[in-house]
Amino acid sequence: MIISGAIMEVRSNLMKRNKIALFSFIALSLAGCSSLPSINTRIVTFSVEKSPAFILTDYQFTVNRGQDLSLNVVFNTFYSYESVDYDDIEVTKKGRYEYTFTFKNIQYPQRVHFSYFMTSSSINYNLNGGAFKNSESTDTSYLENCNKTHHLRTNTDNGERISRDGYLLTGWNTKADYSGEHYSLGSKTFVEDDAQKELYAQWVKETPAEKFTYSLNNNYVTITSCLDTSLTEVVIPQYIQDKPVTTIASNAFDGFELSRLYLSDRITSIQSQAFVNSQIESITFSDSLMEVSDDSFSSKIPSWSINAHYAPRLTSTNEIMYFSDNIDNLIINKDKKKMVFFAGCSMSYGLDSTSVVSAFPDYEVMNLGIIGGTNALFQMRIIENFLKQDDIFIHAPEQGSGYQLFNDLSSEIRMFQVLENDYDLIKYLDMTEIDGSFNTYHEYNLTRMDLEPSTYDSYISWYNSYGDNIKQRYTLGDDISHNGGLYTFDLSMSNAESLTNLTSEYQRIREKGTEVLFSFAPMNIDGISTEYINDKVPEQFEEYYTSNLTKLGYDVISQQKDYLYHGRYFYDADYHLNYYGVEIRTENLISDINGYFNQKGN
Repeated sequence: MIISGAIMEVRSNLMKRNKIALFSFIALSLAGCSSLPSINTRIVTFSVEKSPAFILTDYQFTVNRGQDLSLNVVFNTFYSYESVDYDDIEVTKKGRYEYTFTFKNIQYPQRVHFSYFMTSSSINYNLNGGAFKNSESTDTSYLENCNKTHHLRTNTDNGERISRDGYLLTGWNTKADYSGEHYSLGSKTFVEDDAQKELYAQWVKETPAEKFTYSLNNNYVTITSCLDTSLTEVVIPQYIQDKPVTTIASNAFDGFELSRLYLSDRITSIQSQAFVNSQIESITFSDSLMEVSDDSFSSKIPSWSINAHYAPRLTSTNEIMYFSDNIDNLIINKDKKKMVFFAGCSMSYGLDSTSVVSAFPDYEVMNLGIIGGTNALFQMRIIENFLKQDDIFIHAPEQGSGYQLFNDLSSEIRMFQVLENDYDLIKYLDMTEIDGSFNTYHEYNLTRMDLEPSTYDSYISWYNSYGDNIKQRYTLGDDISHNGGLYTFDLSMSNAESLTNLTSEYQRIREKGTEVLFSFAPMNIDGISTEYINDKVPEQFEEYYTSNLTKLGYDVISQQKDYLYHGRYFYDADYHLNYYGVEIRTENLISDINGYFNQKGN
């Protein structure tokens, strides 16, 4: 008890001392703040991480909180700017290697890192009669480095820095007289390693303003009519009375037969029935065109050319953007012997191309299956241009995709999304064969404007060089449907009309000397209803294509039963295989292809 009482007394004295110390500290703090060192909380330290890509005289700066900081950075030869890890930034390119970076609204001390790439390839852009705007330079050309780190081909410059009085810039050409290969602004070209490619500005003379009637609305011009109905080529002027021409009004062109119509990046609106009772063979416009519909024209226009005015929005966020990278690979290897696999995303999620390469080492293997939820006609029309004699084209259309089965040939917003990285791919299409294209383009362009601008150097990281989706998906799941049974066979899409559409495309490919083989897409058997199983719907689907395609001389190399797997082999959808499913499906495909070769005596 004595010891216990002593302990209690010690604790009481300690508590008293702590209270006194605490009160003393508070009193000193309140009374003696002025005696502490003063800190200016409005001054912020901002620093730049040192880099071999450039040299700055200073790497550390002090600014007032909320202030902007502008830095002029000149990159060393063979180094090119890619990005900087600061969100609110304005980047102005002043020369081949020189940039001004304005870091906005700096709030906190931080250190920024510049990402760059090294290159030995470049494009020299010859102004070809043009000049730099605002007397930026008197040079007659400018040089840009090519970033080939993540893409096989390089996007061309959009030409926003140059102009020519009375002329419209329509793209770039490999020849000064325009007799070479044409590239739309922002579209892709191939540049060899350690090489410099020469491109020439391609200009077209504007139709004189006197040929039009127009109205002035504040600072904008609307074309209300064209006075010369004998014109066969019209180039809408960029400016009239120094004001931008932005709109073509309803009934502005009535009864015209135009071989070519050119619209500048100032045109943002083509009103309904702007071209009434008119035929147009070819149209060139910019993706600054926002308001347009199929009703803007009285008939479909076969040939489209789209110039990029805006920065891309989808390059690093939407996996279907890898379509243009797949086509890059196809274009570069067009003269080699190829084995091309095509379908929707069941192919990109369902093939191990490295195993196919091991099985068929004489072929360049390409997985071109990206999306089954948009028009397959336009995808195949692009692909067929780069197929040749002795290539193999293997098609395994998704059983539930009206687009892949060629039952639906209409346009759809993702058709334009996959073209954003390379609008020039549209030149391989006859746009009269695709319904609703201007309506869909309008939807595409408006919706993407809600997204943050990106760059052409951005990339999708979860595809390999063959086109296989390499997202990590090693988990074996349960034998259930991953789509609630909503993805299944639809025999109504397998009909005489869709078969004719499909085999018409097969015939175009076969005329290239390419062998066309038909297989089946993988499907989750646990997502197929008991009724469909009892009615033998999978067998009916197989029988329809096997019997009809065989009659027309096409080889069906597979059986549907070999591509129906349980839910454990699927990832997040009843057509996306996990790695275990990919292994089984790839083995089956290799076996089927070998069976075909053995039958043919290859």
